[in-house]
Amino acid sequence: MMNKVERSDLPLAKCDYMHVLEVIEELLKADFRQIETGDRSAYFSVALLKAAQEHGHAPLLSPTFDVDALASQIGARFTESHASPFEHQAETADAAISIPEFEKRKEFYRTIQTILHLMRKCLHAELQRSTPDGQPMSLHALMRNLVIRPGKIVPEHGEEKEAHLRRLLYEKLEETVELQKKSVVIGTKEARDPWLTGHRLTLAVKGVQNFFRQLVGGIQTHLERLRAKHAHVTEADMQRARDALHAMQLQEHSELQILKEAVLGQSIARIFRECQLLYLDYLLKRICTCEKIDTRNARLLEHLIVRLRALDSFSHKHDDAFYQVTLKREVYDTKRLLTLASAFDPLPVLPEIGGMLSEASLEGEKTFAVGVKLKLNSAVYTHGGSGESVYVYNMALLDAEAGLYKRRKESITYEKHFYEEVLRIALLYPVLYRLDDASFDVVAYLEEKVFPVLTTGTEEEKTALFKQIKEDIDRSGAMRNVQALRELLKEFMEQAPVEPDMCPQTLVLSLKETVLNHDLDTICTEQRFFRDVNLADQPETILKHIAVEQEGTCRNALCTLPLQVRFEPLHYYPADDEVKEYSVKYAWERLGMLPVLLIPPDKENEALQLALGDLNRVTLYYRKHGRRFGSEGAFAYRFAYLTLAYTFAKMLATYTKVADARRLFIPVICICDRKGGGHEYKENDAKKSIKEAGMYRLSEEEFVYSVARLLEFMLSQDHLSGSQSFQRVPIHGVDKGPCMSGDEHLSLSSMLPCVFSRKEPEQRSHQLKKLAVVQVTSCACNRTKAGRDDHSVSTLYGQVIGIERRSDGCLHLGPLTTFSTNMRHDEMFKRPHALFRQIEHCIARGYHHFLYIADAPYSRSLHISDVGSGPCFMSEGMIRALRELLYEENGKIARIWVYPIFGDTSYVVNRRGPQNPQNGYSLYVDEGGELVHRMGGGKVATFLHLCLDKNESKPFSYRNVTAYSTPLHLYKDDAIYERYIRDDLLHCGEQSPLRSELLEMLAMLHFWRFELNGWYRLYPDQKAIEIDSIGMQATYPGMRSGINFNGLAYLTEVRAALRMAEVRKKEAV
Repeated sequence: MMNKVERSDLPLAKCDYMHVLEVIEELLKADFRQIETGDRSAYFSVALLKAAQEHGHAPLLSPTFDVDALASQIGARFTESHASPFEHQAETADAAISIPEFEKRKEFYRTIQTILHLMRKCLHAELQRSTPDGQPMSLHALMRNLVIRPGKIVPEHGEEKEAHLRRLLYEKLEETVELQKKSVVIGTKEARDPWLTGHRLTLAVKGVQNFFRQLVGGIQTHLERLRAKHAHVTEADMQRARDALHAMQLQEHSELQILKEAVLGQSIARIFRECQLLYLDYLLKRICTCEKIDTRNARLLEHLIVRLRALDSFSHKHDDAFYQVTLKREVYDTKRLLTLASAFDPLPVLPEIGGMLSEASLEGEKTFAVGVKLKLNSAVYTHGGSGESVYVYNMALLDAEAGLYKRRKESITYEKHFYEEVLRIALLYPVLYRLDDASFDVVAYLEEKVFPVLTTGTEEEKTALFKQIKEDIDRSGAMRNVQALRELLKEFMEQAPVEPDMCPQTLVLSLKETVLNHDLDTICTEQRFFRDVNLADQPETILKHIAVEQEGTCRNALCTLPLQVRFEPLHYYPADDEVKEYSVKYAWERLGMLPVLLIPPDKENEALQLALGDLNRVTLYYRKHGRRFGSEGAFAYRFAYLTLAYTFAKMLATYTKVADARRLFIPVICICDRKGGGHEYKENDAKKSIKEAGMYRLSEEEFVYSVARLLEFMLSQDHLSGSQSFQRVPIHGVDKGPCMSGDEHLSLSSMLPCVFSRKEPEQRSHQLKKLAVVQVTSCACNRTKAGRDDHSVSTLYGQVIGIERRSDGCLHLGPLTTFSTNMRHDEMFKRPHALFRQIEHCIARGYHHFLYIADAPYSRSLHISDVGSGPCFMSEGMIRALRELLYEENGKIARIWVYPIFGDTSYVVNRRGPQNPQNGYSLYVDEGGELVHRMGGGKVATFLHLCLDKNESKPFSYRNVTAYSTPLHLYKDDAIYERYIRDDLLHCGEQSPLRSELLEMLAMLHFWRFELNGWYRLYPDQKAIEIDSIGMQATYPGMRSGINFNGLAYLTEVRAALRMAEVRKKEAV
């Protein structure tokens, strides 16, 4: 998709990458001159694949581009450089591709095209000197020979090393995977044990519409109370203060409005923290009444709850000065650390509240339904972790001599952030000390042993204190107790009988008076009503003044909101419907494949190349440099690497001359030393915002894997592509050998087309022949810290998937394309041209029915709003515009059929284990009418629950249940739209003929996006929409501190320049 070249009047920092691109151009020109003089290229090479020659085949040549070597020179040029590509504006938060001047943008496009031309010249020159017989060879011939069929790439000779290599080479593409689709129903009174069980949290917050009025009233009461203590303050002074308060109510960005937004935006996370403890309380009561479970360890859970509540109270016990401590010559506010919504998250055993199931606003009440699961001391692979348990991973922060301590310190960007983590563990983990001892007082321990040293001790004494805390906790049997807690909770989830709902519990969310200024003179003369809290930039600091308390215990509150909390069990039982069996195969026969490998050219590269043998491939190099995260040189390196890697890969793909570009499959393979290339996001990590994630360093392997993901997405706009990293593991006792571990190759193939066949075909005709699935979302491209929509540019991106019913009744499912474009944020939710052009392409291919998947229209805050009322991809205006698209069939013009849906998650445990171990997978489906759950006056309806499970015995783990929902009443003037949404999705009344076909296609889509015989993806929309989206992975630190750079937005512009070059080339021919 080519972006429009237009002038913009937005007040954004301009981007000028010309000084970086010109250095790339300069180095490529120097390299070509070097080749012309008879020397080898410094960056490009073409290797003869020995395996092909040994087997007597025609010689195969493999191009290699040392992207790292060239990008490293760019990084070296700009280390400590003040020539930032971003115009200096203090309020800039994100900057990627704001080039408003027409001539500047043309110059940018010309330079990208020049770089492409120079790459082509250098590679072609190297190719001519690398052919074994001296005969000239074109780039077309080189790439045509490299394209291979996926099923033909397994080496013919079965050497032992090749057995390992087959993990990379798709040898299972011809195998059939079995799938059973089983119907389940939700119930609570069944005599038999359920198949799947879990819990759901329902939270109701009342009086939200009166919050602002209550807040203002509380401030006014506070003023009058202060006046009683300050006799010298005149009535005129008080009136000025009242007038100032009134003016603040009317000003959009006043301190009062900022305070209100901070409370409404941050409170829900704080409420969920309290719900973590309430859920443990709920489980404790159920455990103590359960006859099937050994309850001896229930006291450990009881003590943990008591201590966490004591720690919460401790965070509000003293004045602010008490919590100010020093460490490594920096001052830290430990009250802020203890009051964060995530304060308890580092614990090894803790509930996780997540997976928003529904959200509704009705008459001033905000209701949330969310999933709940337990974190049970799982393994950590991110941010310095290498598989240690959560307990070991976090306790290492208290021992400065431990290797894990050093690895974690290296993984964090700023030293102050690292020592904040150290303090968090030092203050939190004492709750695990002597957990079997009810007499231990964690608050006294902190007040008497910890805080005196933190406030007045030397650095050596503080280091010794941390190590002593660790030793005390370890010696007290904490690891043993954590394991006992894990087994207790696991046993309960697997064996507990069906339990009743928890009775609703009423709590109070209170904003404390501590947020206010208590100096009346300052209030009257300077109109400073609030203490010095930087809520505009750090809204989470408001949590120091927010508490969640039992009803009737609230003290010193400025204003309050009543809450009602209830946990309820989710039990799924087998339905009476017959099990439907499917066989699933990849539809790869007509595809060509061109692997692109990102590998390190280190001392083990020779062994790696030997193992790869005659695998046709394009190779891109990366190295480990240990650059400082966020430095000028690091940004220039990453910028150059992205530019060069994508331009090179796209250039070679165009030379393959495959008849249909969509039949060229480009797997992007990253081979690294760390498991998963550092990309294995645990769900705890996935919850972190980009701002929180920014505290961690981006290692070379994490960066190169994000490059692989970006290449996959960008190349998928023209071809098929997938990406995955592989870990180098020992072979024959050689450390870090060249083979790959696990079944990671199957995530590459998860993007290949699949065919689903019923073992017993239905004896009926099908009405729905084609269904297009359109997924769309966005990420920040250029914006200021104020975040105003009318002052921002965003990157709209997504994916289109096609599902077709073949004449034999089989379903063929596969990706059609990805897309991205940069546009003004305030225009993105009206009629985005990139999205509508993709739908028009689908209409031209015979698709008239569309599943439209976008972000769930939830605010995840306490703001009162109607679903679909604001600017979002599910808004009424967007659905209205989509419905205006027309198609022609049998001489008649009709509107397309649009089904807007979104998926959210709850968590369950499979209590019955695999039913048929010889079969591959079970897909549990609840599509009964009782699941159509309306909230908020019918604003949202959930019509389908899906849970995929592999039929194999494995350790305790949660399965994700995806709830698919649709917003209602979005297109009030179109009775046809409302009727077909209700009939085709919701089963309201007589069964629609299309409903069973739509739901079957959605269920197969859900299964297709899981990785066969490998790891699970969470949802079918995860690659585009969820937290592991390409938009987040493509966000890098800019050259200036505090500014993010969006690689997806940038490469979208690079693609536009390259497409323009392709068009001109075709026109010239």
